[in-house]
Amino acid sequence: MLKDLNEDQLQLEELMSRISEAGYSAGWMMGLEYELWQILNDGKGSFGRHHVTQEELQQLQFLSEKCGCWVVFDDNTEETAVDLETWKKMFSKNAAKLYVEGLYMHYTSYFSEPGSRLVLGEGPKEKLHEEFYVLEIPPNGKHNMYTYCTVGMSCDRTDDNLIELFVYSPAPSHSLVELMTYCASYHRNGLPLNIHHTVNIGQPWIGGSKCDHGFISLPYLDGPDLEIFQFNGREIHCYWFIPITEKERDYKTEHGCEALEQLFESKQINYLNPNRECLVGAK
Repeated sequence: MLKDLNEDQLQLEELMSRISEAGYSAGWMMGLEYELWQILNDGKGSFGRHHVTQEELQQLQFLSEKCGCWVVFDDNTEETAVDLETWKKMFSKNAAKLYVEGLYMHYTSYFSEPGSRLVLGEGPKEKLHEEFYVLEIPPNGKHNMYTYCTVGMSCDRTDDNLIELFVYSPAPSHSLVELMTYCASYHRNGLPLNIHHTVNIGQPWIGGSKCDHGFISLPYLDGPDLEIFQFNGREIHCYWFIPITEKERDYKTEHGCEALEQLFESKQINYLNPNRECLVGAK
């Protein structure tokens, strides 16, 4: 197994081995396969930090963050015991970090662009998970347009509404950072969003556009390679947020989502044009 580790992981493994030789039970994980790895003695676990030097702790923290894993170890001392609820909180926080980093890698691997991590300066960000941000992907080999993706919209959900959203744009736009953040906040604090749902944006998606609603669609331009993000044995769906008009929303309500998508196809919707006309009733 060691031959498959990179240099940072080998350094981390060596440090963990030294701690183990001092009488600790040590382990580390790259994913969540060891769920609540060290639950000992009737729900008690322990970290053993009481007997590890500050230098070792700093090195552990540096290497574990660099490797993207969580280090846990136990010295079986009552003084450092951590109750089960504390373990769950620590595990949940770490799981969120693993989720957003995994999702970031999913996006950047697909688009072959590192993008920019953007956080809204004001607004509903305090109602979101602290790990949440919006990823701005510039024009790339896949698409000659900007893409704004939610990262962490569903990072701590336990139901089946496991989705993330992305929207395409002809140019960089701070308003789309706001839009994706507001959608994520609604998903977390209001009613959960999912495929074929519509969203009332309440304002033009860009500039003076007539499109002040959104339709959550399958990513027809990209397919399952972008849509499906596998995490901890579950599928998270990355869906396309298409800006639409209020009349198009009403058309979907009356005729169904398939009819709306057929309208998009027959009228050849220009989803990148903020100034496009409503397709309902168009010749």
